Parts: sequence; C-alpha cells; structure tokens
Amino acid sequence: MFLFSGISAPVALAQDQEKLSSLQGMFEEVNREPWLSYRRLQVLEQEAGQWPDDEKLWLLLRKAQAELLLYLNADLDVTVKQAQQLITAQTPAEISGGFNVYAGVLAQQKGLYSQAVDFFQQALTQAEQANLNHIYIVGKQELAYTRSLTELYQTSLKELQETYVEAFALGDKFLLARVNETYGAIYGYLGEYEKSVEYYQKALASYEQLSYRAHIADAVYALATIYRYWQKYQLAITTFERYRTLIDYTPNREVAFFAAYGLGMTLAEQGQCQRGIAIIDEALSINALADYKAELLKRKAACLMDKGDFSGAQQTLSAAGDIFAGMPELKGTKWQLEVEKLSAELAYARGENGRAYQLLNRYLEQYAELQRKNADGRLEKVRLSMEQSRKEQEVSLLQKQQELTELRQEHSQLEDRQQKYFLLFAVSLSIFFLVVMVYQRKYNDKILELSTLDPLSKAYNRRYVFNYLKKYTDGTVPEKGELSVILLDIDNFKHINDNFGHLAGDQVICQVARAGQKVLRQGDVMGRISGEEFLCVLPRISPEQCRQIAQRLAASINDYIFEVGNKKRFSVSVSIGIASLSPQCSDSVSLYQQADLALYRAKEQGANSAVVYQPEMA
Repeated sequence: MFLFSGISAPVALAQDQEKLSSLQGMFEEVNREPWLSYRRLQVLEQEAGQWPDDEKLWLLLRKAQAELLLYLNADLDVTVKQAQQLITAQTPAEISGGFNVYAGVLAQQKGLYSQAVDFFQQALTQAEQANLNHIYIVGKQELAYTRSLTELYQTSLKELQETYVEAFALGDKFLLARVNETYGAIYGYLGEYEKSVEYYQKALASYEQLSYRAHIADAVYALATIYRYWQKYQLAITTFERYRTLIDYTPNREVAFFAAYGLGMTLAEQGQCQRGIAIIDEALSINALADYKAELLKRKAACLMDKGDFSGAQQTLSAAGDIFAGMPELKGTKWQLEVEKLSAELAYARGENGRAYQLLNRYLEQYAELQRKNADGRLEKVRLSMEQSRKEQEVSLLQKQQELTELRQEHSQLEDRQQKYFLLFAVSLSIFFLVVMVYQRKYNDKILELSTLDPLSKAYNRRYVFNYLKKYTDGTVPEKGELSVILLDIDNFKHINDNFGHLAGDQVICQVARAGQKVLRQGDVMGRISGEEFLCVLPRISPEQCRQIAQRLAASINDYIFEVGNKKRFSVSVSIGIASLSPQCSDSVSLYQQADLALYRAKEQGANSAVVYQPEMA
C-alpha cells in the first residue's frame, strides 16, 4: 500500500505523514494567499491518484477553502461532490464536518435555505461530538446568517450570541471577526446602520491584522453596501472603488460582479440612472447569484420608470419576479414583496389607478403579515417607516382617483379599519417588545453563567479557569510578569460525605469557594476543577506573596465550623500545592503539573499543609 517507485514502506509512510501535516497546516496560507495556494493544490491534485482517502479528503478540503475565497462556486460544487463520494463513517469528523459547512454555504448561495440549515446542523452535531471548536463556531455563525436571510432576525441574533460566547472563550481572533461580520450583516438588514458599520469595522480591523486578503475585501464590500443602505452615497461609491482594487488577489472575473452590483445599485439609488443602468447591465452579463440579480433588475425597473420606459420596466420586473418564483424560500420576504410594490408604482405611472390600488393594497396586506411574523423590538423602526410610507402612498393615490367615488368610499372604510388595526398592533408590539427584552436579558445572563461558572460552588468551572491560565501564560514570560497558582484539595472529603452526608459535602465545597472570594485579591481567578479540588490563578504576584495568601486561605477554611442535623459540628482542612512561573516553567501545562506535585507532597506530609514546588520534587 505504501510503495511508490521503489520507496520502502517506512519512508513512504513518513512521506504520507509529512503530506498530511502540510495539508492540515495550510489553513493560514490559504486565507492569506488563496490564489497561490490554489495553484499549489492543483499541482498536488495531479499527484494524488494513489493517496489514501483521508489525504485526498484533506487536499479537497483545502481546495474547497480556496475556491470559496476565490468565488469559484462551480468548482467548489464539484469539489464538495467529490469529497462526499469519499467520505465514510470512519472519516475524521474534522473533514466530514468541514464539508458539511461548505455544502451548507453552497445551498445558501443557491437560495436553498432549509437545505443549508440541515447541512449546518449536521456539522454542529459532528463538531460537538468530536470537540471541534473551530468547525462548531463557524457552523453556528453560518446557521445564524442563513436564518437572517429569511428574516428570522430574533432567532439568528440568539444563535449568534451563543457563538460569540464560544469564540470569546477560545480567544480566536479570526472566529471573533467572523461573528462580528455576521452581526454587521444582521444589523444592516434591521436598518441599524451605525451599529452595522461598527461591527463590520471591527471585523475588518481583525482581518487586516491577520492579512487575510479575501476576508478584507469582503468586509470592505459589506461596509460599502451599508453606506448605500444608509444613503451615504458618495462614501459608498468611494468604498466600492476601494473594493475593486482589493479583488486583484483572484483572476476570477465573477468577483467583479459584486463591485459592479454595488456601484450600479448606488448610482441608480442616487438618481444617476443613465450611468447606473449601464453598470447594472454590465453586472447582469456576469454569471452570479440569482437573488443578487433580482435586486439589480428591481433597481433597473425603477430607473426605467423614471425615464418613462414603462414597457422596459414591466419586462425587467417580470424577470425579477421569475427569479423569486424559483426561490420559494424568499416568498413573502421584503425582497420579494418589493416587486409587488414596484408593480403598483408602474401601474400608477401608466394611469391604471384601479389596478394600482389593488396591487398596493395587496402589498400592504402582505407587508403587515410580514411584520407580524417578525414581531421583534429591533424591527420597530422598520414598522414605523413602512406605516409612514403606506400613508403617503394612500394619500397620493386618493388625490389621483377623485373621479372614482365608489373606490374612494371603499378605501376610506379600509383606512379606518387599518388605523384601528395598526393602533392595536402598535400597543401589542410595545408590550411584546418589553417582554422579549426582559426574557432576552435573562437568557443572555443564563448563557454566560452556564458557560463559565460551576453550578454548585459558583466559582469558575474547569474549562474557564484552564483557558484563562493558558491565555495568560501564552502572553506572559518571566521577564515581563509574574504568575503563581494554588492547587487546593479538601482533606478527607470522602470521610465527610460518608459520615455527614452529601449535603454536608456540598456545604464544604461552597464554603471553600466563599473563603476564596474573601481571601483572594481582585483580579485573581478561582475555579473548581474536580469534585473537591480547586485551582486559583494569581497574576502579578511573587512566590512568597502567593504562599502567604495560601496560608490565609487555609486558615480561613480551617476556622469555619460546620453544623449538620442533630447539631453535629465539624471542621475541615485543606492541602495546598503552590507553583510559579520560572525560566524552567513557562507554560500552563508545566505550571499545573508542578502545582500537582507540590499538592501530592503536602498530602504525603499528613495533609493540612501548603507546599511550594521545588525542583527536587520532579
């Protein structure tokens, strides 16, 4: 199996391991130079005919990563299908989960949102079972973004909050940037443009620090789009022009679609219809995502109406409607409903007042239903804007239809009913907003507590305290700062449980945590890492100061008298191991091991003592 051109099996095995390690380590390289990495992967693919399946899959996974960044969507589709044929139940979860994420992104781009959600949820299940934090967070972020595309903003924001907590705990700058980018997109959809720009700029700053060229370009494009929505047209045009200079990292012409899309939409919205239509037509000639083309067609139709080309506007609107008809999951969203609104405006421009009224009324009913479906405090401004627009359009329509007495009377009755409905709806929405905000606050606090605190002692949990220690030691060297740890174990804890009951044992654990809160300094971190064992991390402290604090902590615990049923009284003692950073111990693993050795020595000495680690204990 491992014979290649006369190479011995051990040598071939070593080469296989080297290839596998190289492919696994290409994540950063692909993000920084996607095109050069892609060319290198294409060369490797020609040599991969006899490779084991797992090595082929790693190669395909890196190809998929590069193709996504280069907007080679057709090639990405082929790569994902190739991988799916090779994946088995024995395939590592890092590979199968990664391809489920890419399959979800492809479905998302095609507007198959339910299918995309299924792929992302499969990836989350695989990542959770295999403890793959990176895939879990990326899958959760993409899931939240997919829900936002179908205007499930409240659900997507909840899921994104959970993702942010996970990414923050890992301290991964790239994952946090991905989450911030998705926040920017959702707040942009909600019309909260200032907040959207803030999140996109955070993401952009992180990508620039990482030198991830494709991600930098995407963040700049997103900023330009938000400026367009915000009607800061000149700033949007300048930023879209910047995007055009940033996409030279890929020779793929299809990427130019997004620059043309943004510029064409901005110019048309600004009123420069002649120039805007020319660039929109340029964008429409490029192979791109269907829903983006639908937006271009709607904007072009509005410009054609302004120019009096009603026939061209009707043809363009019909083309947009056909696109939405092929994407059923967008039916009833504001993107599709805008076709209805433009159709009403076109009928009115043609003098077809009766048809204009019918179309406008249908649009208003559908829009009201959409508002009820997405009832959320964050949509309040959108709802008010829609209501104002509705009133203005109704007044304009009434002025032009004075000769139609019967229609005016029907419309007046309808307006009375709608006014009452919207008043009731506004009151109900306000109450709902307050309830949702209270629930959201409690839910967020609970999520944060569950992710960091031990439920019994209310000290930090094992995961948090070890992550904190690792992050601190990774950024600290002995010349720049001091750090010590206290490893504390309750003596004879089993005896306490056996003689006084498990409730008494729980009281002891809680009292040890309270003693730590009183004795430890502000900035020190204490976490429960097992049944009766606690780990305290003390930054900016000398070994001698740490020993003194440990003694005070042990004395505080020893002085406390516990009482249980029938007035049984007892006290407890603890054994403590102390270790500090040194030139010989500069990482979290070594530091914990030294504290554990010191704790073991304290137990050997008969417990109820604190021992500072010495080199001879090793």
